[in-house]
Amino acid sequence: MVWRAAHKAAAKHLALSSHGPLAHLGHRRQTEGNAAVLRLPPEVAAVVSSPEGAQPMSPALRCVVALTTLFFSVYLVAVLARLARVAAGIASGRHAPPTRCERALAVATDALALAPMLCVLMIGVRLRAMQLGLPNGDPPSWIQSCMYAHTAAFFLRFAVDVVSAVARAGGVLLHWLHCITYYVASVVLFGGCAVIVVGTVALRADRGRQTPPLPVTMECTVLIAASYILECLALEAFRASQRFGASGRIGLPEDREEQGLEDREE
Repeated sequence: MVWRAAHKAAAKHLALSSHGPLAHLGHRRQTEGNAAVLRLPPEVAAVVSSPEGAQPMSPALRCVVALTTLFFSVYLVAVLARLARVAAGIASGRHAPPTRCERALAVATDALALAPMLCVLMIGVRLRAMQLGLPNGDPPSWIQSCMYAHTAAFFLRFAVDVVSAVARAGGVLLHWLHCITYYVASVVLFGGCAVIVVGTVALRADRGRQTPPLPVTMECTVLIAASYILECLALEAFRASQRFGASGRIGLPEDREEQGLEDREE
């Protein structure tokens, strides 16, 4: 009986400590200790250490989650389509040629080349904003708008590539519409990347606070990201010059599909 009474008292104390003020106090001490170890700015540490101060998902994280989901989903579908073709070839005893779906997926995977670097850029500017102690650890609103804009432009470019690869018999008008939409989205995409790169370097702390120098790791990240984006921009310009060459012929989607499959076979 004594053992049961002691057990009930201990269980009651544990329940009170897990739901009462002691739980909030323990959570606060733990999170404050973590913030001290991470050396977070006071504004960010105050949000992290408060149980009621949970903020909604930041714009940078929203865009990163969207791009990451698209990236891995498309590559997963591409791998499954290739495995299905190989399995069908083994079952029939002969080599199965690439299907139309696989050709479209080849174009789709090419359109995803910029996604990892876009995620790196947005995470970098988010970390810089947290280092400077900006409100909620978010960059200014104009950088957040560029994040949403260039993420939407990336999705639009991807959709245009996939639709043009599937609807190959659309005529010249459809191809012109594809080209105009694609390059308008490209301007928004690369323009947004440029704004984010400049914003990462030019961000300053609020008035009354000293702006720490840009960390060496951040400098290297920005330099590598800018170099990669410039390389992709040069490649886009080269493709545009080929598409709108002296002959005036519009590059058809099937040309890009065959080129993408040839590159993968090599």
